[in-house]
Amino acid sequence: MPEKVKLNMPEKVNMILNVLESAGYEAYVVGGCIRDNLMGKDPGDWDIATSARPRQTKACFPQLKTADVGIGHGTVGLIVEGEIFEVTTFRSDGRYSDLRHPDKVMFSDTIEEDLARRDFTMNAMAYGEKRGLIDIFGGRRDIENRVIRIVGRPEDRFAEDALRIFRALRFAAETGFDIENSTESSIYDLYGTLNLLPMERLNAEFTGIILGDFGEETVNRYKMIFEEVFGIRLPSKIRFSYLPKDKALRLASLLPKNDDTIASASPDDFKRLKFDNKTVREVRDIRNASRDFDASENAVHTNKLFLKKNLRQYGESAVRKALILNEEPQDELDEIIERGECYSLKQLAVTGRDMGKMIFKEDSDGTTRLQKARPPSDPLIGKLLERLLDAVMAEKIRNERKELLDYAQTELSKFRKSK
Repeated sequence: MPEKVKLNMPEKVNMILNVLESAGYEAYVVGGCIRDNLMGKDPGDWDIATSARPRQTKACFPQLKTADVGIGHGTVGLIVEGEIFEVTTFRSDGRYSDLRHPDKVMFSDTIEEDLARRDFTMNAMAYGEKRGLIDIFGGRRDIENRVIRIVGRPEDRFAEDALRIFRALRFAAETGFDIENSTESSIYDLYGTLNLLPMERLNAEFTGIILGDFGEETVNRYKMIFEEVFGIRLPSKIRFSYLPKDKALRLASLLPKNDDTIASASPDDFKRLKFDNKTVREVRDIRNASRDFDASENAVHTNKLFLKKNLRQYGESAVRKALILNEEPQDELDEIIERGECYSLKQLAVTGRDMGKMIFKEDSDGTTRLQKARPPSDPLIGKLLERLLDAVMAEKIRNERKELLDYAQTELSKFRKSK
């Protein structure tokens, strides 16, 4: 029986519902927007389900532009003042041959049939001004009891769509809810089917898990599942709740401090798991900088030269995140950055062109003649710049053009004498 609950919906959503109902169709907001409302959160999206078929939905809004965001599955995107609202015809699903998508989507006539196809009870609710809250699977009660429960028989629903297993874990990580016993039991029975899904889909859900407010607890509790599915070995005790919600940083926290553990996770594993190249590089740099800090005999945060060497190798972002990972103060790093202290070649007050002019002599007609005793050598230009950067970082010289050129001239003379 519909429950008496009042949802405060945006005016644009009310308008869409009213127009569809005025045309003789049923229309409700459904899914996550109701869940978020009942949990005291602001919904990110307002999805609408209706008895109207896609063409009928379009006909009800001749003044609006539409986007066929999923017309094959019955979804029409209504563009209201630049904002897209997805309106989907009531539907039911056929068989799931690929463990992810139904072989056939069939339109249905009732909201109850539409709700029965949804994954978890907290996502299987509908709301309309006339009927109020439609909650035939007890989603509101489960939210109040902080429980994640699948709609229907867990073994059947996970067999239809294996990704629901990771979705259950993601919701646990985001909400801190417990997974209901029979739902959890089926997760353990069927998690092996996740290996049949594209890795990109799995790592997208896993990213949501580690970025969740309760991600640390979830990864520790279901660590065996993640290890089996991803083929990696995670630390015995996982800690990342103290870290900012940064994907690369939290992934780096899953790597061991050293390579002594056989089959431990490595940055290359994240590449195999189809994380994007930028993330993989960042994870590798954070982990390597973190290890450098661990290996240092001095206090990292007070050793300015050591920090500059790491900045030179890994960049500011990775070094800062490595300090956070190692729970080291960032004061010295902040001072280096704020004062614009030099730690990279591009910060030097001279360029490779300046070094080239030192090696090559310009004729009056613009042609280039080599200085005596030295063939053309790009590597020498690079070596001179590296020597300059070393000297500036060690505070032997200042990062000022004249001082750099004088020092470079001295170093060039040393190079010539060594030949």
